[in-house]
Amino acid sequence: YSFCTLLLQFKMKTWEDLYGKLDDDGFPFPKRPKEEYYRFFHATETPSKKGPESGGKEWRVPLRHGPSADVVRFLDWNCDGKLLAGGTTDGYLVVLDIQKAIEAMSAKPERTPTPLFELQVSPNSKRYGIEWHPDDCNLIATVSDELKIWDVSRRPEDSCILSTEVKNSEGKACGTGLRVRWCPNGTHLIVCTSNDTICVYSASKLEQISCNTFPYIVNEFRISPSGKSLLVCTAGGFVDVFSLSGTKPTVHPQVKQAVVNCNPSATLSSIDVDPQGRYFACSSSDRVVHFITFDTFESMGCFSRCKDKICGVSLNFDGEMACVASDRELFIIHCRSKQIIHKVPEPRADMNYTSARWHPRKNILTYCLHFVRTDSKTTAVRQEEGSVYVWIPLCDQKDI
Repeated sequence: YSFCTLLLQFKMKTWEDLYGKLDDDGFPFPKRPKEEYYRFFHATETPSKKGPESGGKEWRVPLRHGPSADVVRFLDWNCDGKLLAGGTTDGYLVVLDIQKAIEAMSAKPERTPTPLFELQVSPNSKRYGIEWHPDDCNLIATVSDELKIWDVSRRPEDSCILSTEVKNSEGKACGTGLRVRWCPNGTHLIVCTSNDTICVYSASKLEQISCNTFPYIVNEFRISPSGKSLLVCTAGGFVDVFSLSGTKPTVHPQVKQAVVNCNPSATLSSIDVDPQGRYFACSSSDRVVHFITFDTFESMGCFSRCKDKICGVSLNFDGEMACVASDRELFIIHCRSKQIIHKVPEPRADMNYTSARWHPRKNILTYCLHFVRTDSKTTAVRQEEGSVYVWIPLCDQKDI
């Protein structure tokens, strides 16, 4: 009996030592999120027994004002995290210096910040995409019927430095551009259109390099941090991985397919990539977020606590935390254990979440809302829809 007890204790001790090493390395099988992550959102070092609670300061920063303000649908930070761009459903691109805006509102709460840049970039379509340059903090790309690159340091009327129509390889229209992504080195742009066509353009002259039309519905796509892979979310519940190689990258034939759905009727709606290149996360229509490793394309678990349709998933700057936004809930979870670290308080009953994005260098979250009853909008409601909400955890409030 004593010998078996000693042997069992030895094995348990050995396992614990090995498990500790895995947890310190941080990937991919830790038991629980390290307690330091709870400090981002709580005054104590460990979570409350009642579950995640409010642990930060929320700022409502208006992007546009008055009865003309429309719903903010898209958010994106520039590379140094000083400027936040918001795209509205009436085609306006608005850029704010968030730090100056919050400082101004702290001094005078009734004061509304002045946008650094405001221009209607898509007057003919409510469907368009925006993304900042990965290295230049003043360049931002937009796509709708045209692909454009803007320099926000210039006057709005002189800010468009490059422009081209979105067409296929035969020179014909291929639908409205819905998404635009920069390659990590900033030399090329990749556009996805409403006709399930993905085109590659050079960033220097906006010359089209390649154009591929897919035989299935393309909901979203991302480029790997190395710039060598293109990940395409489909309506069939899988992620197609294509190769991007050479000085003029083209979309080569499929090199890998990651099947991420257990439910065959579910579709993939959004995707985000770990900045460290270890894994990616994608959400499906059955209210589940799947985490897939980059090296083996195997599942490392899923998060299924959302009660409503998921509208987006965003990974923070070190890839350790993810924000999962559904219509009525906004969770912040530990990516590897899938445990909830924090839950942002629910909005009022007539508001839903539309988008959420992490700061590129700090654990600061931004998100936006929209009013679900379009028949009774007031000026006050439009002010809320035309705003971006900045959630700053307790320990990071000194940073902004």
